[in-house]
Amino acid sequence: MVDGPVGVTNTAQIRTEQAVLDRARVSADDRSEALSTETLRAPIARSVVPFTAKQRAAVHALGQSGRLTMLTEAAGVGKTTLLQPVVAAWHADGRFASVIGRQVVGKAMAWRHADALQEAGVHHTYAMLLGGDRGQVINQIADLYIARRDVLTSSGSKQGITVSAPTNDDVADPSGDLG
Repeated sequence: MVDGPVGVTNTAQIRTEQAVLDRARVSADDRSEALSTETLRAPIARSVVPFTAKQRAAVHALGQSGRLTMLTEAAGVGKTTLLQPVVAAWHADGRFASVIGRQVVGKAMAWRHADALQEAGVHHTYAMLLGGDRGQVINQIADLYIARRDVLTSSGSKQGITVSAPTNDDVADPSGDLG
């Protein structure tokens, strides 16, 4: 008998996670799309928020970092507010896109956090984890499928989308033999 949580994985999952980690490191080190100090000053100046020197430094750190940027902090300290000038600057940055600037995509651990990113101007948000009871999870998967399908359809894409959600029994069978 084992006390506490038990994790189950397989070598394919470990390889996938390592590949994601390797790509994340390369992206975090790639500053080719970093914003300039001048580009960030304008949205800070337009903000109705009187940013402190420490907050302005955080805005610049986010905007001038690598292609993969993460912001973590305790609840209620103003992460969404700090993102607003950075997201505005990314939207206005025409170096890598046409007239519309960059497309900003936000990922969060839960849908309520992903939805909060929209307050910062992030229009495309995704949650990394699904939660709730069985019905809530099924609804979240269905919503994700429909949203992605609609994006593909409206863009004229010939690609489709497949959503696969293993059951607890599938995950508990490390052999990979699902029947």
